[in-house]
Amino acid sequence: MNLKFALIVGSVALVGSAAHAQLVFGHTLYSSANPGLSGAYYLDITSGNATQLWIGQTSPGKTNALAADEAGRTLYSVNSARVMQWSYNTVGTTPTLINGLYRMGSNGTVYATGVDGLAFANGKLYGYTNYNAGGSANFVEDGIYLIDTSITTGGTPNMSLVWQHSDLAYNLQGLEFNSADGLFYATNTSANNAHGIYTIDVFGDGSINKVADFDPFLANPDGLAIGGGHIWLTGKQSGDTTLKIVGYNLSTQTYDEAFELDGFSSNARSTGATWAPGVLSEPVPEPATLAALGMGALALLRRKKKNKPQ
Repeated sequence: MNLKFALIVGSVALVGSAAHAQLVFGHTLYSSANPGLSGAYYLDITSGNATQLWIGQTSPGKTNALAADEAGRTLYSVNSARVMQWSYNTVGTTPTLINGLYRMGSNGTVYATGVDGLAFANGKLYGYTNYNAGGSANFVEDGIYLIDTSITTGGTPNMSLVWQHSDLAYNLQGLEFNSADGLFYATNTSANNAHGIYTIDVFGDGSINKVADFDPFLANPDGLAIGGGHIWLTGKQSGDTTLKIVGYNLSTQTYDEAFELDGFSSNARSTGATWAPGVLSEPVPEPATLAALGMGALALLRRKKKNKPQ
């Protein structure tokens, strides 16, 4: 096992160029005593270095889910029932609120809804929700929705269902679109033996197929990203102070990467993720600039490689 340590935020900013940055992950809880803990970070998978992109002092900065539009150089994030956007290479700026998230129920009522996972596919934003409003009447359904980011008027429906569950055993959290095979990937964290990573053929026959079980190192992930030949899972359970990341190698079908970041609050757990290699195309600000932004330090980031059979 090879271990590699790097001090995060501040010292890590000394690396200057961030051309190899790939994985972006988020965190929800804001603490006035340590404002650097919430918001979003990127992790350079190759070097093991990480840098904070923004802090989550206000609601738009808190991050439940993430998606990347590489062509448009935009990150989309969700905090509860709000969707935001953040321009690449604007370290320290809080995402801009686009709108709340609203669905039209079969009873003609508009419902605000939370979103657990985001994905950007074919130039459009998608989100997964398992917030089934309307009680037993099921006025709106669990599933993957197309999110119209051009609608900015509050209370106006901006979500339309494109894939609905056929089995309530699924409780999806992380979501990502893989352009290589045209499939959505998701994490199923239901409390039964169906948990694991799945593909969903949203643009085809709607079928859902299991890819792999979760790794014991991170048994209940929240975020999912795809890139660098891996499926990346992120998670932080309530009561823990560590945020964990694992990489599932698509070629070898094994988990061969793991990261652990300590120093978070034990009260928060959401860790949305996305793959965004272009998120920082220029050097990050000097450490003094980061300090002025109020970005704190987070203990140590540990990187370890694991050779463990699936």
